[in-house]
Amino acid sequence: MTMLTERHPEVLPHLLQLMCTVMPVKPFPWNITSPVSMQVSCADLLQVVVELGHDSAMKPELQAAVMSLSSTTANLLYTSLQPQVELDPPVLQCLTDWTCLLLECSQSGKYVEVRQAVAKSLTAVTLMLVDEASLLGDLCFTLWRTLLTLLQDEDEITRQTAAGAVLFLMDKQESSVSIQPTLALHQAVQLLQFSGKTRWPSCTLLLHDIVTGSLDLEELFPDGLMTADVVFEKGETNTYEEGVELAILASQGLAEAVGSNQLNGSIDMDGSDAQSNLDDDASGAAGHQQFSPPSEQFLPIDRSLIVQLIEKDVSVIQNLCERCNVLKTSPVFVYHSLYGRVCIALFRVVTAVTALLGCPLLEKEFIAHTVHEVVDNIVQCTISKQPLPSPLVSQALLHLQYLVR
Repeated sequence: MTMLTERHPEVLPHLLQLMCTVMPVKPFPWNITSPVSMQVSCADLLQVVVELGHDSAMKPELQAAVMSLSSTTANLLYTSLQPQVELDPPVLQCLTDWTCLLLECSQSGKYVEVRQAVAKSLTAVTLMLVDEASLLGDLCFTLWRTLLTLLQDEDEITRQTAAGAVLFLMDKQESSVSIQPTLALHQAVQLLQFSGKTRWPSCTLLLHDIVTGSLDLEELFPDGLMTADVVFEKGETNTYEEGVELAILASQGLAEAVGSNQLNGSIDMDGSDAQSNLDDDASGAAGHQQFSPPSEQFLPIDRSLIVQLIEKDVSVIQNLCERCNVLKTSPVFVYHSLYGRVCIALFRVVTAVTALLGCPLLEKEFIAHTVHEVVDNIVQCTISKQPLPSPLVSQALLHLQYLVR
């Protein structure tokens, strides 16, 4: 194909953008005559573009064009498959590769032009996020991860562009309508919860990851230890990455997913009124949504998955506390940035455990043992022995202990 044989790299981004314009009016398959005669289907083109996008040496403007073309192609492929009940394995693999590429290119290590292109691409594939026909299976949740990541991007244009995709999901595409990215993030979590009711395992895993923040202990504690020198070498953090408020919002969806109402209205902490106002504003901004909460509950709950998640979270809490205990009680630990990050991490993981333990399928003995183990780990941790204990951690423990009262 021309884009693979083009000898002038500076022309290629413009060529790909031109293809984005031409594709909707030139139906597949395409008859290619050079360098060899062949027919190219929509899936074939998507596979070629995705492979091109994995080139790590690619310049950012070219990779941004690849994101645009791949999403346009994927959307055409998806809409052409609508009458089908199940995807053919080659097509499914092709779409899998594409969703993984989008998620990879949405991460903070990528050039801002690329992240902006991914955010813009999501507005073209909102039907795939909803996936009412369930053609994509769990793939749509990779797209949701991408959207949630970009809504917390440190670049303002990227966040606002991603917020535009949320407006499309809310069926508010008028050019005069806009939405603040933080509000869009909260609205996206709620829309995710509504759309995931028929795909319980994947939706539950994603909601759990949103609550915990996918904590990486190795990143928080390089080499398993933390010294004052390392703390101040951590550099700037993304101040637009939601932590506490996002965990609270997603924990309510997680609690509902496991059949519990324990967290509904129970997290009453500083900022809860603001959270309530956010929810009210979101409801007002939404107007009429493209889809509303279905009346049916989540599909049958998998108790074994819930137990696995709880055990994983308890292990993370134990590991986190053990790493904190190597630090002496000192003003350095209290006031440097690590203290705040550890407290937020503990709050989010404990909040996830609290939501999961509300599942009615769990035995009372298991719940009581887990609560005791978590509380004992944190109470004996350096975090709880500081001159100024974290109110976040205290509040999380309070709600956890409420389960066994």
